[in-house]
Amino acid sequence: MVTLLCWHVLTGEELGGTSLGQRVRRAEQFDPDDVSLLREIRRLQASNAVLTYVDDLVEASFGPPDALARLERGRLKRVQGVRELTPAAVELLGWIVGAAATHLGQEPVVMRADDSLVALDIAAACELDIVSDNRALRRRAVIRGIPVREPTVRSGISVSSFVGLGISETLDGADDVVIALDDGDIALVVGPVAALSDELAGTLQQRRAKTLRVGNLVAAIQLPRGLWREAHRQSLAVWICLGGANAQRPWVADLGAVADLERSDIAADVAGALAQTEDRAFRYARRVDLASVRAAGSVVPRGVRAPTLREPDPSAHLDRVHAATLTTTSPLKPLDVLVAPSP
Repeated sequence: MVTLLCWHVLTGEELGGTSLGQRVRRAEQFDPDDVSLLREIRRLQASNAVLTYVDDLVEASFGPPDALARLERGRLKRVQGVRELTPAAVELLGWIVGAAATHLGQEPVVMRADDSLVALDIAAACELDIVSDNRALRRRAVIRGIPVREPTVRSGISVSSFVGLGISETLDGADDVVIALDDGDIALVVGPVAALSDELAGTLQQRRAKTLRVGNLVAAIQLPRGLWREAHRQSLAVWICLGGANAQRPWVADLGAVADLERSDIAADVAGALAQTEDRAFRYARRVDLASVRAAGSVVPRGVRAPTLREPDPSAHLDRVHAATLTTTSPLKPLDVLVAPSP
């Protein structure tokens, strides 16, 4: 269905009444290098009822992206829904990617999206071009109007989602991403908090420590609960990695411990972590020693947040000041002054 919908979008023609030969010839015109569609069209035998269904779906939708969304709300969603994130999660990850794109300071910023539909959502939110080796992902990008660059174009940012996978699979995927980073490139790794943040033991802890030893992790963020559709009570975590960073004191933050999140503050914290500088005040993150994390313990301790210089409640701080003054107060020796009429 997605392949036929992509053909419909590329050619701008209806599918109903077309033969396989006609569809192949049109695919050869619009995808001559066979980067996303041609070989699938050659192998796809579809009945006229299926072709008409795709035409009717487009006609009843608010454009191709809406048609794709409707299509994936059915059987396809049941297959892929285990890895789907909520709009709030996509928005939050978009803030992080936007800050990373600003840090790169190059135009245009191209994002690599190999196997993650989440990456397409983020690319659409941040208005970024993508590059991908995944043909199915490229077809979905065409339908959604996301510019797809040649596979040989160098990308500065990559997003890899391991949501819905087990701890071992997530660690393997994260290791591949972190080790393969070129100097100056940025990678976001999204996965279950049990793998990327919580304390591990035995061989799992050793495998994560080996990945962290590379020194590319500059920030680790635990996201609030409720961002994963399949399991609202389970939290997700994000690793922000920078190629060649050699970071020994990454920043960590538990956003689940914060009531209200501000886009500008999150962007500033991400920018500061990527710049590896303390010449700014961090709103949510604080630094930890990577050596202690590798030895044992969690990457993002529960409830960790940036250090503050005052009490969150000003009245409590005022009470403390008053108590201190009462403790240090001592009686003064009286001083007598003689008052008499002037001569």
